[in-house]
Amino acid sequence: MNPSPNWIIQNGEIDRNLLKSASSEEQKEALLEWFYNKYEEPCESLPYISREGGYQYIYGPPVEPEDVLYDFDEEVSEEVIKEVIEKLTYISDAWSPIPEPSGLHYDLPIPPLSAFRERTDSALKLIYGIDKKNSNYELFKMSIFSLLFAAFETYLWEVTIYYLENTKISILKNLIVHNNKSDVKEKIVAAVQNFYREHNNDVEKLSIDIEKIIKNKLANEIIWHNEDNIKYVFKQGFRLNRTPDFKPIKKLLRTRNNIIHRFGLNTDGNKVDISSLEETRDTLFKYCEQLDKSIKELL
Repeated sequence: MNPSPNWIIQNGEIDRNLLKSASSEEQKEALLEWFYNKYEEPCESLPYISREGGYQYIYGPPVEPEDVLYDFDEEVSEEVIKEVIEKLTYISDAWSPIPEPSGLHYDLPIPPLSAFRERTDSALKLIYGIDKKNSNYELFKMSIFSLLFAAFETYLWEVTIYYLENTKISILKNLIVHNNKSDVKEKIVAAVQNFYREHNNDVEKLSIDIEKIIKNKLANEIIWHNEDNIKYVFKQGFRLNRTPDFKPIKKLLRTRNNIIHRFGLNTDGNKVDISSLEETRDTLFKYCEQLDKSIKELL
């Protein structure tokens, strides 16, 4: 006798061996149960803001059933998978990851500063095995330089979310109520105003979703290499007296912009000079390390 779908799913995940040995009907039930445990219709938890394009996918990008169900194509026939997909897409074309009970949660396996170091170390390893005589060596350098800067921006985002969720600092309130003009504040206030209008001035609903809206804006619309944005988030949001000196970052930012926007050429048409990737990493790390220390001293 084949196992029931309840036994096919172990600790929220499908046991592939059991799935493979199950009947077609049991496979369908197991795949549906597994999917419903991980994803839900957007209307269940997501804020809807028409001016922002509809549902705001704050718990992760939208998921189409076929994107995840074909992962089981070695255990289940294509016919079974197609039937499950058809049933799910009849309900909704796009689904949202189910949020954790605590709400919008950003789980980091290691602290943001350690994650920055890991990422930049991994990026630098890419260049070590490449011969400098390789005709594409400069392209590799530009690519890795861009990765280092991406790690810097990721740190700024991650450390913000980390402390939003793990401390009692009133960061959200500070970002809204202080009067300093900034791109961050304008986007946050505009989002809150739009949400308020969309829900017919429902203050109770607004209070529930305001944190989700702000986190979504910080994640998707804030330029994290903009000095004014950084100062606003950390001086106004975290209430730091000052942020680290941004001048060394500005120099690197010009190089980054020339790489991203002009394929490594400056405005005069000359190639940018990337003297040392290790020094670039160290400069970025020093800024992050100083910022990290300032935040921890505040707590």
